[in-house]
Amino acid sequence: MNFKNLTNYYIKHLENGYSEKSFDLCDYKKIEDYAQKENLMKKIELAKSSSQKLWESFAVIALSNNFKHFPYELWVFVMKSRFGWNPEPKPIVDEEPQEVEVRLMLNKDQIYPGSEDDSNEQKLINS
Repeated sequence: MNFKNLTNYYIKHLENGYSEKSFDLCDYKKIEDYAQKENLMKKIELAKSSSQKLWESFAVIALSNNFKHFPYELWVFVMKSRFGWNPEPKPIVDEEPQEVEVRLMLNKDQIYPGSEDDSNEQKLINS
């Protein structure tokens, strides 16, 4: 089988929701190398996007039909491991740390409430 046919099978494989690594006709890296040379990577990227869309649709269907036995934990695991999906935002770490000066203007009562009358403090301790 030639690489052109393998690439077409690989694209269908991805579009059906399967991962790159489960393609068993050839090492997927060799196919992607061939696709890069032949300007076919756009088709492969679209197929990978279709795969993610298919997996997302499973949850959409389950939620819209109120499925009680949909394996949500497994679905989240697949989305995270296969598609790098992360529902929690990542902190921005590209920026250099910046020094910020903070000035607080507090009066004595705001810093030490009841400091003028220590008897209140003693009442709390003794109670």
